[in-house]
Amino acid sequence: MLAVEYWARVIRLAFVIVLSIVGYQTLMRVATGWQHTFWIVMFFPFIITTLIVEFLQLITLLRRKRQTHT
Repeated sequence: MLAVEYWARVIRLAFVIVLSIVGYQTLMRVATGWQHTFWIVMFFPFIITTLIVEFLQLITLLRRKRQTHT
């Protein structure tokens, strides 16, 4: 079951990375002037936090997987 959860999280991580890049690029094309700065300030920390949380969940899963094998 841990193997399935691991691969599901790896696939989800890839989608999170791609969707955050696409969303960021779309917002930057639409925004002009002060809106551009506003979206950078509001959206960029959300992207970074989401990626950090995904990596932490993946690391936790790998630790659990390693403990069950020993």
